[in-house]
Amino acid sequence: VATAAALREEIPSPADLFRLTSEDITSIKSNLGKAVYNEDGVASRTFKLPVRATNRLTSLTKMVNYLSIVRHDIRWENIRWDYVTTFNDEWKALEDLADASPGEVPKYKAVHGMVKHIYAIDTYLNSTYGANKCPLRYLTMSDDLRDEDEPARAKRFVTGRHFADPHDSLAKEIMARASRSTANARADNETLFDIIQRSIQHSSFASQADHFKETHDGLGLYKLLKTTQATSSHHEREAKAALDWSQKTTWVSFQQSGDMNSWIEKLRQQWFNYQLAGKQTPIQEYDERTRVLWLLASLKSDEVDVVYHKNQIKQSNQMMHSWNDAVEFLADCEYIGKDTKKTKR
Repeated sequence: VATAAALREEIPSPADLFRLTSEDITSIKSNLGKAVYNEDGVASRTFKLPVRATNRLTSLTKMVNYLSIVRHDIRWENIRWDYVTTFNDEWKALEDLADASPGEVPKYKAVHGMVKHIYAIDTYLNSTYGANKCPLRYLTMSDDLRDEDEPARAKRFVTGRHFADPHDSLAKEIMARASRSTANARADNETLFDIIQRSIQHSSFASQADHFKETHDGLGLYKLLKTTQATSSHHEREAKAALDWSQKTTWVSFQQSGDMNSWIEKLRQQWFNYQLAGKQTPIQEYDERTRVLWLLASLKSDEVDVVYHKNQIKQSNQMMHSWNDAVEFLADCEYIGKDTKKTKR
């Protein structure tokens, strides 16, 4: 009790944990353990902060920093130790994701056009983490997907977790709630500028970045490219092209159509492009069964195992309503030329 009281003198409010580092916590532990002498030479009482308490304090510091990022009030009742262990595991996983390399920045290719390039940038931003420990896509995502409520009106967290419906992870909570005007956000915006500038370097759009070189305004550059080169009509054309390919493509044989799994990945990418276009302009929605029917219709091969796999899919209610399950089943299909390289003539 006495140690707790002494610790409360060092940290009177949970808000005082904000931005504390492990070095700060070590300093607090050291201060509690040092005797202070008054003018009569009488030493004050010292206190030992156990390792367990030190670790808990470190965990609480991370939680408080998180609460600050997602703009939730920092009060003692918002910090329950029985939830901290779950938070610790999720935060560690998030830090690992943030530390991982996102890979090479996608480069603009004239053959694909700017709309597909912006789709590629959006995909890249979804796997590139910034100073707020969430994907940089939070800077460019639609305002409709954001939650700008003040801390007092913020949605309550799911019981035992640290995100609110409809989110299912810390990263998604941060993406929806993190401020776009803090120092961290400004640093992320500069990173966004560097990414886009590198992506259009040596292309006909490279000069577009010149307007933002002084400010390093990544969001400004992103919006410029999007409003001038990726309008609704552009997205409509991309959606139509992706849909046409998905509905009209065929796989006949390895000799004529190449590796089946590679062909399926092209189908998957076309559908991904179609969905990305749908986030920018109204499009027709299709259910999983319709997509599976397109898939079956596009398999024109009369090879025995291909026909067998098609029939099995047709007879399976699960696969007929899950495109992913259907193509996963097709991956085991044995056809002439499988696992060999197609020779050029």
